Amino acid sequence: GSAVRIAKAIEEFNPMFLEEPVPPENVDAMLEVQRSTSIPIAAGERLKSRLEAREYLERGAIRLYQPDAARIGGITEFRKVMSMAENHFIPIAPHNPNGIVCFAAHLHLVTSAANFTIFEEGIGADGAACREAFGTWQDSPAYFWPLETPGIGLRGFTPALVRDHTVDLAT
Repeated sequence: GSAVRIAKAIEEFNPMFLEEPVPPENVDAMLEVQRSTSIPIAAGERLKSRLEAREYLERGAIRLYQPDAARIGGITEFRKVMSMAENHFIPIAPHNPNGIVCFAAHLHLVTSAANFTIFEEGIGADGAACREAFGTWQDSPAYFWPLETPGIGLRGFTPALVRDHTVDLAT
């Protein structure tokens, strides 16, 4: 009930989306909020497989999907769920707080996504760390350049880089 009231209260400001207004364990509750507002509901970062995401996408419970390669099962599973969202005309905005390796994977994946909308930048885009990891890096507050090196673009992946940029996924 409170999620619906909040959505109604902020509709006049036309936000790009409202993120996870209810816990993701209940598709019916998410669908109820989505149907009650013109604001696109964004969710998906805590879904752990395309099978969990399928019902949200098929029922229209979300209008912006936020998959996370580190949580959904890796690059292959991410690509599958990204395509599934595209088949339902749902844009994606990857959840991205998981450090440089996941950042590189997401960056490569979204460059091939027709339904890519916006990139969450959760690593601080530390220019020095990105230059160390990728070999080159162009700092910008507005965009990221796709990486041009093979694989997911990591060149300077060292034990020191891992130690200095370890992210605790339990939080």
